[in-house]
Amino acid sequence: MSMAKKLSASAPQLTGFPVDPLVFGIAVFLTLYGLVMIGSASLEIGAKTYGNPFFLLTRHSIYLLVSGAAALVAISVPIQQWQKYDAALLAVSFFLLMVVLVPGIGKEVNGATRWVALGPFSLQGSEFVKLFVMIYMAGYLVRRKEEIETSLSGFAKPLVVLTLIVFLLLGQPDFGAAIVIISAA
Repeated sequence: MSMAKKLSASAPQLTGFPVDPLVFGIAVFLTLYGLVMIGSASLEIGAKTYGNPFFLLTRHSIYLLVSGAAALVAISVPIQQWQKYDAALLAVSFFLLMVVLVPGIGKEVNGATRWVALGPFSLQGSEFVKLFVMIYMAGYLVRRKEEIETSLSGFAKPLVVLTLIVFLLLGQPDFGAAIVIISAA
């Protein structure tokens, strides 16, 4: 029996809550801490700019609720389902990165074209790309484990995908997202 099989056999099986409680607790703490920091740092700006000292805090709270709901949906889907659609998610990633480069669709902010305006909201495609690339890479590494260990081409194939994504990010330019994707992959 391989070491990986021994470890997975001895690992506790989670039922109910599919998230490590320690990681979840740290994430909740950091989120609440960030909310307090946003509130304390933005009261004066909110009052001067929007006439409501709690405007930015309220808006940030709404974003947190939406992202929390999205996180609940994401963790309720088994990882095998995500991996089943990893190629489609990768295609969506390329689409999101290319659509912002189309004149009239991409919204330029401070010299960078990273956003797509959707009514009162703006969508930054690279945020989804970070998640989708990690899902793709995890699925690829699971499916092609032996090929990666034994041949250079198995190792190089995902590097081609990452290189294309990084070039699209640098075209926006979004150096931060490029660094995050390279580091995480």
